[in-house]
Formats: sequence, structure tokens, C-alpha cells
Amino acid sequence: MIQTLLRGMKRGHAALGLEITDQHIKMCEVQELPDGSHRVIHFAMRPLPPGTMNDGRIINEGMLHSVIQTLLDDREWSSRSIHFAIPSQNVMIRTVKLPDVKEKELRKLIQFELMHNLHLPFDEPFYDFIKLPKPTAAEEEVRKAEPLLETADVEWSNAETEAQLCEVMLVAAPMELLQTYVRLLESLGLSIRSMEIKAFSLQRLQEKCLPIERGTWLMLDINQTACDVSIVSDGVIKITRNIEVNLIHPGSAADPLSGEPLNGLFAEFRSPEQSFETACQDLVSELERLINFYRYTLNNRDQEFDSVIVSGDLPNMDKLISILKSRMAQKIVPLEWHQLPVEGDSSEWNVSAFAAPCGLALRGKQR
Repeated sequence: MIQTLLRGMKRGHAALGLEITDQHIKMCEVQELPDGSHRVIHFAMRPLPPGTMNDGRIINEGMLHSVIQTLLDDREWSSRSIHFAIPSQNVMIRTVKLPDVKEKELRKLIQFELMHNLHLPFDEPFYDFIKLPKPTAAEEEVRKAEPLLETADVEWSNAETEAQLCEVMLVAAPMELLQTYVRLLESLGLSIRSMEIKAFSLQRLQEKCLPIERGTWLMLDINQTACDVSIVSDGVIKITRNIEVNLIHPGSAADPLSGEPLNGLFAEFRSPEQSFETACQDLVSELERLINFYRYTLNNRDQEFDSVIVSGDLPNMDKLISILKSRMAQKIVPLEWHQLPVEGDSSEWNVSAFAAPCGLALRGKQR
């Protein structure tokens, strides 16, 4: 029942997108109109009690089942067939260079790499892959000396065969975890139409509301305990990471997972605002390290980062945006889609907070 992780988007009529974070359940239903435009026909978000999820893994399956059931009962959803975002904390994403052969032969090569050279942080992986576009002639001149990315030292890596290689994005997740989500969602009467990594759903949405064709930029999607970061160059995702954060709402000194008061060193001497600003600075430092890794370690020195596109469900998103603008050289762009119509009461709609499930729903009928 586990569908492929990596596919493009096809036209459809109405589709559901579902995201489960450590704090919330989010669902969005998007309808594609005959002229190719879209509208949101239903959306809902429900908080999860502390201890239900932790780091993308289900801790209390019964409680999670109950909250999703409440969300399903609160709206007249048109379908029970959904696109689901795999929690990023449990997904391994690597870019490797392999011989540029047909997909069937490429899959065999990847299976060999997984068995002998690519060491995964979990057993029994489920994986999928996609070829990345080849660089232009100008880019190839710059990157001639670039080493193979996270591959073993194998025979076909010499200079004579370098031109015959292709870049492949490999995505893997624990089979046991995926089966747990499938079992849970099917018990709720839901049918999983597809699973994909969050970065792809965010990019699909970004291409609709903030189309960028050339250049290099960051995509961020942030909640209280995690930040999904992707580097996109000329419309192609190059790197995606999940960064642990602790962005607690100023005015609340409670841990977002347990609900208990914070007891860290010097916590009693710091205001929530100070803790939040410190966490934001830590996030900026992580982003700068990732940018430097991409530019210098991966030999992309000529690529300048034009902007940072930010989405997420932080209640104090404006404060985060302000801090990012003051401490980063790139243009900070909040994710917005004002032209997207929302059916019914839209007072609680926020495309930034629903970015992942909205991007998932834009897949339409495609599996």
C-alpha cells in the first residue's frame, strides 16, 4: 500500500493533503478548476496532546487516532483518499552520482549501493529515487573537479566515465514506520494515494504562488520543534535537511512536547522572549552552515543565494521573520498566495501554516 515517494504533479479535480507534526494534525482539500486554477474547499488543524508524537514517531497511537477522527468528523471532506507527508525527521535524502543508464539498471545499482556502500540509520528501508537534470555546459565547466557526492569509491568514478554519470536524489525511510502510518490511516477509513517528502510538497506550492525560474534559494518550513530546510537551484531541490529547533512562543515557558515548565540551565533567568531570540540565532547559524557547505564543500562557489522563502505554523511568525531579516543577507520572503480562493469562512486560513498539506493536495489525482 505504500506508494512511490517521488513523482510529478498531474491535473486532477479535488484532493486531500495530510501532514502530521509533533504538535498538530493538518489537512487541506484543494480543488482544481477547469481553467487550471485552484481553490481551497476545506481545511482544518487540530493540536495534539503532549506525548502523542515525538520526533516524527508515534508515541500514543490511540490518541493520534482520536484526534484525526475528530478532524475528519468536523468537515464534510469530499474524499477519503489522501496524499501524506512523511515526517522529515525519519527520512534520509542523499544525492549520489551513478552511471547514466535506464531506470531498471539504475535501480539495480542503487540496490547494490544500499547493500554495500550507503549506510542507512535504519533497517529495512523503503526507498525511491529520481534523476536530477544535468548541468548546463557552463555549470559543467565549473564543476569538472567536483567529487562524487556520498558514493563509494567504485571503478566507474574515473575521469573517462565522469561524463557518463548522472546525479540521483535518493530518498529512504524505515519500512516499519511507513507501515505504521498506513495501518493507522486505513483504520480511519483513509486511503493513502501517495507519500512524499515534505520538501516536494513545499516546492510544488512555491512554484504556484512564488514562481522562481533561475537562481538559488532556501525554502524553510518551521514549527516549534523542527525546521525543514531545502536548497533549491534553478527549480531543482539540491539538499534538504531537518533541523531541530526550540522556538517556544514568547509568553510561554513550557516545553512544546511535554507541556512541562522548562528546567534548563539558567532558564529561570531568561525571559521567553530572550529564549526565542536565542533559538532564532541558533537557527540562523545552522542555515549559514548549510549554505557554506553547499557553496564550498560541494563546489558551488559561484552560486549566490538570492532569497529565503519562509512558511510554518509558529504563532509568532512575524517576530521570526523580523529576526531573519535583521541577521541574514538574503531577501526574506514570507510564503503567501493571496489569489488562492478559499471556500466558506476563510478567517482562519493561513497558507503559510498549511503549506505542506496544501502542496500535497496540489498533486491532484496523481499517485
